[in-house]
Amino acid sequence: MMKYCLAIFCALCLISCNSNKKSTLGLDDDSTGMDSARIQQLEAAKYSDVLFGIPAKDYIMADGNTLYDEEESLAVDLNNDGQEETLIIGPDHNVGIKLAVKINGHDENLLISPKPDFYAKMFDVLNNLRVQYKMQISAVDLDGDGIKEIVTSYGDMENESYAYIFYLTGKDHDKIKRASGRIEGIKNSYLAHDGKIVSPRDREPSYIYSYSKGAITQVSPTPKPKPVVVQKDSSEIDEVANDIADSLIAVH
Repeated sequence: MMKYCLAIFCALCLISCNSNKKSTLGLDDDSTGMDSARIQQLEAAKYSDVLFGIPAKDYIMADGNTLYDEEESLAVDLNNDGQEETLIIGPDHNVGIKLAVKINGHDENLLISPKPDFYAKMFDVLNNLRVQYKMQISAVDLDGDGIKEIVTSYGDMENESYAYIFYLTGKDHDKIKRASGRIEGIKNSYLAHDGKIVSPRDREPSYIYSYSKGAITQVSPTPKPKPVVVQKDSSEIDEVANDIADSLIAVH
């Protein structure tokens, strides 16, 4: 009898723990599991105060208020050579904003103009960042090779954000190159445990990206292929032109 009561007690405790866990994760009492979209939203909420969420604190972020008169910097060893590089966000009175990394004693510009209509909303006529927008620069190893990539992010933390990846190349990993593609999001994006980059959306599937070998690839939803424009073969064009020329000669 004692064993029977003990088994019932253990079962009730297990049910109670699972219920509390669901409540903590934001699940309904009758939920039996959590779909990937909900997991992604909860994960993104942990990084709600940054444009690009990473596990470590190797990032700096500034908004239009701070970028008028002060520079922020972060020292981090990007190429694992024992010497620190410097990530920089600050005002640049020549061009408005300075977004750069100091490597080998000189600054490499990392400033990218997002979509033209977004750029017009984000920057004023003097290329100063408007007060409601933010910029972030992060250092994180995205592909697990021991060398950190640089992620630059732009957004308003509410409606629209963009991120770009720069990677180190060359024999000593001391040259900076921008990866092809970009990451689009709404409030923010984050680096998931599986190495994918997730940009959650409120009522639509999250955008999921992967990074490898200097390229950003949208994994999900699968992007629609761009329509292929078929142009006439040059030989056909030449034949038509020759026919027209022959007819004109015949007339004259």
